[in-house]
Amino acid sequence: MTTATQRLALFVAATTAVVVTACSSPLPASSGAPTPAVTTTTILGAKTPALTKGADLRARLITLMVEHAYLLGRVTGEIAAAPPSPTTATTATTAAPTSTSAPATTTAPVPVGTLTSSAAALDNNSHDLADVISAPYSADFSGRFYELWTKRISAIEAYARAKASGDGAAQNQATTLLATDAADLATLFHASNKFIEVHTVSSPGTGLRDELEPDNTAMTDLVNAQVAKDPAAIAKQVAAAERMPHTATYLAAAAAKLSADQAGQGSPGDYPGTVTGTAANLRASVTSALVEHVELASIALEQVANGKDAGPAEAALGSNAQQLANVFSAVYSDQDAATFLGQWRAHDGSYVDYAAAKADSDASKTAAASAKLDDFSTAVGNFLSQVTKGGLNASTATSDFRAQVESILAVVDAAAGHSGDEVALIRTAASHTTGTGALISEAIAEQFPAKYLP
Repeated sequence: MTTATQRLALFVAATTAVVVTACSSPLPASSGAPTPAVTTTTILGAKTPALTKGADLRARLITLMVEHAYLLGRVTGEIAAAPPSPTTATTATTAAPTSTSAPATTTAPVPVGTLTSSAAALDNNSHDLADVISAPYSADFSGRFYELWTKRISAIEAYARAKASGDGAAQNQATTLLATDAADLATLFHASNKFIEVHTVSSPGTGLRDELEPDNTAMTDLVNAQVAKDPAAIAKQVAAAERMPHTATYLAAAAAKLSADQAGQGSPGDYPGTVTGTAANLRASVTSALVEHVELASIALEQVANGKDAGPAEAALGSNAQQLANVFSAVYSDQDAATFLGQWRAHDGSYVDYAAAKADSDASKTAAASAKLDDFSTAVGNFLSQVTKGGLNASTATSDFRAQVESILAVVDAAAGHSGDEVALIRTAASHTTGTGALISEAIAEQFPAKYLP
């Protein structure tokens, strides 16, 4: 396993290289009189409104936190499908060499080598998230956050085991541990950032504990559906993932406010730009939607490649396509949005064709689906260049989407071949999205500077 520093370097390198992410709600159309474009030169990246450091921090947190929800859902899904015994249960926390306290669970420690691929990927995600989220704070913040975050993961896993075995007392214990951990995480952040409260009496509450508790509830709702083998489990998974951008935005906005007199290392100049400004909002929406596309496509395609019913996952993937089209309908014409939606849904269909051909070992159909996906990369690159009036170069966009396509096809190949590394490959595919999201949102923001400000 790589070190935390190596993982962060690899993650940053990947996210500055390519692609885009996903959101659950349509972007609101601009209304009222246009806002004058910012002319100040005191904001780093004022001429690149979606690429300020504040917007970048938010986008990177969104990428990792949405990914976290899907990876955790994979782990709990495995537990629900085959409830582990107390002596063999796998938890992400036990893989953590930096944790200084035992996991919040009664299960025996498990050697790192026995982790499932999903649990190992989740642990790597937790390390990456700890590194990114701790950047504004003191040097030891990353380790303390990681310890508490993996206790949260262990409590959710414990809830899944208890739910699968029908142990009501253990379910209650896990729920209590989740509530305690939410308070502990909030206290950790509050100690380093006065702009993050632990709990507030407002309705809804605005403290970090108030933010994390609905996140936890969304995950336990997912577990309940997984254990019940409810077809709506995929909808619960989407709901849990779509809580994450809000939490990421909450944390990024607070970090950007951090003043020099705080206990941590941050200062107002560390994250210039408005984290919740219109350009940052655009980038966050695109990023969130694209990350979710990778995760939903991977779930659906793994099922198709293994001859399983992918209906619910494909339906969720179709909704995600509409969410991405909303980005273009909010900025361009309805016809432009329809063009994009048609291209996007066709490419989702080509993925399904590819996975089905892999399941049937049909090389001819596999090659045909792959060729269609290559054509899609060119078509969507040309589309983006056209609507942005050349702001996004066609060849650059085509290259980005081709890399995205290839990374998802690698997931399908691994799933069809039962190689066991598809979850790590999903992480690679998801890492592409941050860069493409930045490219698309920046091109739009520069095209409409009065709407999208740094």
